[in-house]
Amino acid sequence: MPNSANRLALIQTGAVDIAQWLLPNELAQLKQNPAVLLNGFRSNFQVIYSVNTKKQPFDNPKVREALKWAFPYDAVLKTVFMNTAEPCKSIVPSIFPDNNESYYTYTTDLDKAKKLLAEAGFPNGFDTELTYNTEISWDPVSTKPAATRLESLLKVARPSPSYPSPLATIGKEAVAERVPPYVYQTQERFAVCPSCNRVYWHGTHADQMLKRLPIQL
Repeated sequence: MPNSANRLALIQTGAVDIAQWLLPNELAQLKQNPAVLLNGFRSNFQVIYSVNTKKQPFDNPKVREALKWAFPYDAVLKTVFMNTAEPCKSIVPSIFPDNNESYYTYTTDLDKAKKLLAEAGFPNGFDTELTYNTEISWDPVSTKPAATRLESLLKVARPSPSYPSPLATIGKEAVAERVPPYVYQTQERFAVCPSCNRVYWHGTHADQMLKRLPIQL
């Protein structure tokens, strides 16, 4: 049965004797059920995020290191996995004898992350896009909140401009690697903010707003 919600319902009603691969929030529900015995154990299942090191800005080692310092480890363990997981500090899972966690000494430290970004040439941070798998039933519940929380924290790491800056026109070719493919294919005019280096374009949401809002002269 691929859907974990169905497995949860069956174990709660007593229709089955064993249910595996339940989500963290579903395990929290079962803790309140005295008729169900929870048996947790360490496994080799890993949830990771990866970056393309051949594309900017992730081709810069300092940017990659900044991400390691910016990641909200404790917050993700508590709010996404609900204390059912442990930090992944090695490519080899912790249950295997070849596991070595001595090389990954990173914790959440925004000051170090900001310093590294500045040294890498991004004193005001940068924009990037996080994607997650929606085909695996376990991922949307766990990976999306983790991605959202990471995105939120990276925004915190970006200092706000101290003054408003007018947008500057930028050529389409210059943003080829900085905007989604669909946007690049359907838009011709782009602008960039000199303060935060963000790219802007006339999206469909602007047209929708004009259709919904009354125009007052």
